[in-house]
Amino acid sequence: MPVEWIRDRLPAGHQWTDVQPLHGALAFWQGDSERLPYFMRVAPLDAEERWGELLDLADRWSSVYPQDAEPLLVRAKALQKLNHPQAAVVALNDARRLTPDDPAVWYGLALAYASTGDDVAVRRAAAMLKALDGTLAAELEAELERLQSAR
Repeated sequence: MPVEWIRDRLPAGHQWTDVQPLHGALAFWQGDSERLPYFMRVAPLDAEERWGELLDLADRWSSVYPQDAEPLLVRAKALQKLNHPQAAVVALNDARRLTPDDPAVWYGLALAYASTGDDVAVRRAAAMLKALDGTLAAELEAELERLQSAR
């Protein structure tokens, strides 16, 4: 933005007013959670491990924004936590079709495939992730090793 646009619209010295908190007013995120954007409703459900509610939210979000991959990632996480890895793979492949270069999709796919026992698909997803984001690929490798040793 050109500096002139800002400079020419700045109030004169006597036009400035003090900024103060609104007493008794809540920030928009402290109000009714149903009025928040979908992405802001995810964190509390995730933190409280309310996977069924998170799945419902992801489904509503996806129906409103069918071309957005983010609700599909949320759906896949909820399905993984609910021990439905095959359904998580479906959600992640739907997200992959929308955003084929999103490292988060490939990370999720590798973990979901690992849950199904499809080692070939895990390696394929991990290789794609490595080409997109080496740091996240290293995190995936560590997570896969952790999951393997927990079995």
